[in-house]
Amino acid sequence: MKRQYIVFLSLFCSIIFMAGLYVNVRLSSNLGWSLFYALPFSFVAFGFIRMLMGRSKGQKAPSPGELLLQRSNFITMGWVSFLFFVTLLRDIFGVMALYTNDRLAYLIFSNEGAHVALIVSIVALVSGMVPALRGASVKYVNVPIPNLKSSLEGFKIAQISDLHIGPFIGASYSKKVVDTIRGLSPSIVALTGDIFDADYEHFHRQALPLAGLAEFSKVFFVSGNHEYYWESSKWFALVIQMKMTLLRNENQIIDHNGAKILVGGVVDPAAQMIGEKPDVVRAGKGNADLKILLAHQPQIADKAASEGFDLQLSGHTHGGQFFPWTLVVRKVHKYHQGLFKVAEKMWIYVSPGTGFWGPPVRLGTTPEITLLTLKKA
Repeated sequence: MKRQYIVFLSLFCSIIFMAGLYVNVRLSSNLGWSLFYALPFSFVAFGFIRMLMGRSKGQKAPSPGELLLQRSNFITMGWVSFLFFVTLLRDIFGVMALYTNDRLAYLIFSNEGAHVALIVSIVALVSGMVPALRGASVKYVNVPIPNLKSSLEGFKIAQISDLHIGPFIGASYSKKVVDTIRGLSPSIVALTGDIFDADYEHFHRQALPLAGLAEFSKVFFVSGNHEYYWESSKWFALVIQMKMTLLRNENQIIDHNGAKILVGGVVDPAAQMIGEKPDVVRAGKGNADLKILLAHQPQIADKAASEGFDLQLSGHTHGGQFFPWTLVVRKVHKYHQGLFKVAEKMWIYVSPGTGFWGPPVRLGTTPEITLLTLKKA
């Protein structure tokens, strides 16, 4: 097994073990409950070990049973995340109650209080799975551009990001996304990375409906970090086969009603795995009436603003995807979700993602297809 897999698994399993131990100590009242709470945390750790060992051995196409195991593992991961944080909140409220209301504190720390925590975690999981599996809705965003040429007023960009085609998201989900965008009549379509997240041989058919985008619009694609975990060269070849324009630190200038628009794109920093790195300067070379940058990770925005871009489209953060990570992501990413002004020079829109990664859960965020319309400031 590769060294990076061993390091990741060691760290991941340590975190899972500590979280499981905490939940067990705080919620279990007897051996039966201890086994009950130990099982899901052990299952998540076992599932990741099995998945990474299979990948390191070159096992690609999962059997139906293995696919079911992967899906069950991701669902369980979502549940134990809720279970841990609900338990933590129970303890916080219980300690606060000790100083204000002894009877309430007793109820919170009772066996019944533990059962309530369990029920709340399950309700949170189900509540989050419904919007995730229902699919993406359209988010309409107006972008006011200073000195925008009249001929570019109303220019529409449909953005897809972080679709994560793989064990959960397949052809039917992809087709629904394409059909929705078709009805929006965009001027161009931008795919801003992490569109593919599985081995090519087994899952590339799930991505084929995306070829329909090129039937009604000009389509641009930039890589995310997850493409590089799964034979990126094959996925990029499919992008080209589907008549999308793959941008790897380069740009294309298009004409719209007599105005010139430069659409640039940079590779994700994970491209260092194949000897590449993002180059904003190169992606922005050329003169145009409007410059748009596609970059999977929003952290590059300050550099893009200094290079004269007017708008950057990104993803990567998922907006945290579900509580409480929706709060954590705000501390980790300067541009975490939505529309931001960068250095008074450029706008950046960060999509929360069109699909989901890992647990099929959305709580506090909504999977979206973004339609950005340019307006005069």
